[in-house]
Amino acid sequence: MIGPIQTEQVSHINLKSLSLDVPGGEVAIQGGSSGAIGTLEYNTPDLKPVTEGAGTPDVKIKQDLGKNKLPAAGLVNRWNLKLGGSNPLDVNFSVGNGNLKTDATDIQLKSYTVKIGTGNLALTFNQPQKAMTQLNARIDTGNMTVNNLPNIGAAAMDIKVGTGQITLDFSAGITAPFYAGAGVGSGDITFIVPKGLGVKLSATITTGNFSGAGYTRQGNQTIWANVEFAKGGNTLVLDLKVSNGNVKVLTV
Repeated sequence: MIGPIQTEQVSHINLKSLSLDVPGGEVAIQGGSSGAIGTLEYNTPDLKPVTEGAGTPDVKIKQDLGKNKLPAAGLVNRWNLKLGGSNPLDVNFSVGNGNLKTDATDIQLKSYTVKIGTGNLALTFNQPQKAMTQLNARIDTGNMTVNNLPNIGAAAMDIKVGTGQITLDFSAGITAPFYAGAGVGSGDITFIVPKGLGVKLSATITTGNFSGAGYTRQGNQTIWANVEFAKGGNTLVLDLKVSNGNVKVLTV
């Protein structure tokens, strides 16, 4: 049931972990606070959030519709949060039907986990994540863009989209050898790399094609590399899996 827009303040400081469970809407995350501070605007009474662990370092916030469904039109459910603090954060975001944008500038993460049913994810790492150990990002149907991925360092990663597109932007370059992996069921994976960067990729494509100017296939294998890769130094190694779609490397 659609009603008037209500606004709630979110304020939790000195956090070690934050879990946010949202059935739908828009979630915007940025840095610049001492915990999790911001606002929520919603126009459906069922979306009034329930918080567990308030006053502790581990907070879970959930919007529970129960057996009800989101309105087919007119929904307002906007989260605007600033994260930060002295502790590296474990964050876990679940979005049923909507979009999540995270700019991790001024946020030190220990782990970042996101699951989106239908929607889009935009994730940017403009600073080195010195304490990060895990990146898990999954979308059932939608598109994912990750910028400056090398700033997660040696963190393990699991990046997957069921149906849609993945774009991983390495155009800012890398300062150390880096490995990245991603998978798409039906759709495309695009990597953007700067000119002069050595790149080798393993692309397992069931139905579809690989394209990348200046890349040579190694025999009958599913491995391609550019000339710069053989020179060594700071190189990028990619492991890609696509069931039905294409893999593209764009050099800028």
